[in-house]
Amino acid sequence: MTEFVYKACHIWSQKQPELAHEVLHENLVEHCWNVKGIKEIQEICYAMHNAFEGYHLDIEDVIAEGTLKDEAGAKVTVRFTAHGKWVNPYCGVEPNNEDIKFPGCFIWLINGGKVTNSWIYQSYADAPELGYAVLKLSKENGAFC
Repeated sequence: MTEFVYKACHIWSQKQPELAHEVLHENLVEHCWNVKGIKEIQEICYAMHNAFEGYHLDIEDVIAEGTLKDEAGAKVTVRFTAHGKWVNPYCGVEPNNEDIKFPGCFIWLINGGKVTNSWIYQSYADAPELGYAVLKLSKENGAFC
């Protein structure tokens, strides 16, 4: 499971969205951001790396129930801290050119060895102006900015 988690996190951490097809189901649903499919996840990944120089994830904890081979599927929670220097606009908010941290977690349902359902939660405590913008846009659009 650990290898799977690191590969899935590398989509974000190492700017390797091409790995998405190896670990994400083509019809993945990201419930918190109202995102469907690999392409939309890849677009968010590129946007994060464009806005935050040196963007990467540090995996803090992994809690797993089941295995990748279980027919009933597996449930995985990953607690992470994302880091990066905010250098370009993100969600319509101008950068502050500071290093910021986003603590957060992924909650995944895995079937057939791929993530089919995801819930991504992040805190914008280091950049409250960004947090407010994300919240506002999410409410207006019914989805992640």
